[in-house]
Amino acid sequence: MRRAILEYWKSQFLSLLVVCLLVPLSTSLMAQAPESGMLAGRITDSSGAAVANATVTATSAENGQTRSTRTREDGSYRLDSLPPGDYVLKIEGHGFKTLQILSATVTSAGTTIFGRETGTRTKRR
Repeated sequence: MRRAILEYWKSQFLSLLVVCLLVPLSTSLMAQAPESGMLAGRITDSSGAAVANATVTATSAENGQTRSTRTREDGSYRLDSLPPGDYVLKIEGHGFKTLQILSATVTSAGTTIFGRETGTRTKRR
């Protein structure tokens, strides 16, 4: 009986020790995660219809790095984990004029929402 009690407390102590060691490690890893934000929005044409499969590219004004995504069926897009700063957004949809937004600002832990019309359709030949 004494041996069972001793084993029980030994396992409890080891569990507590593991937790005590992991908690400081996890908080230091979270502290190292860079702050970031996101750009999100919905792209529509001049009639208000969603523009699916358009390419949305964000280019950092600071270092020129780019991130791209495609709009979904409902015209929505989302660029996650962007470092805070100013970006140039370029929106390209097949059959539409290319649209550039020269100043899109991303803040840390925030969402910047851009919902834009892509402009008029270009004529296909």
